[in-house]
Amino acid sequence: MKKACALILMVLLPLSLSACGKGKAAVPQPRLREDVTMENLVAECAERYGMGEYLELEEELLAELLGLKAGDILAGYGRVSLREDSPDHLILLEAAEGKRDKIEKALQKRLLFEQRAYADHLSGAGPKTTAGRCFLMGDTGVLFILGREGQDPEEEAKRIEEELRAAFWEPPAEKETPE
Repeated sequence: MKKACALILMVLLPLSLSACGKGKAAVPQPRLREDVTMENLVAECAERYGMGEYLELEEELLAELLGLKAGDILAGYGRVSLREDSPDHLILLEAAEGKRDKIEKALQKRLLFEQRAYADHLSGAGPKTTAGRCFLMGDTGVLFILGREGQDPEEEAKRIEEELRAAFWEPPAEKETPE
């Protein structure tokens, strides 16, 4: 009888532990709203904040520019200035699964590169470059260096970041339920 009870417990114990081991369902991540595309968001923002001549970049060129592999990016679109005296960049990248940190580091590295390149530039682009930012919204990385002449670069950067963040749908905060 003891052996039978021990055998039953041996079978039931792993089953009960596996039921406890189930984690929470994946929390939805912020993503672009359904009415927004990367291309439209970049185009509207670039026009609003005075990006002049630019080069359009899609996934393959973005990966090359940022030192990433094509498989690191699910989707991407960006514009970078063609003018030598302008550091303007506006890039959005959706990271492939497990590549979020890699995308973030690549964008930060590019921002730092531009900040160093324009720190003492004669064009006066240093303050705008310094105000440039990169951030993540879910699995989408964003890098921007933009701003209109005659405007405070930090204030412009705040407005631009707010506008870019507003283009993303954020899931409602998860409510904690007592157990």
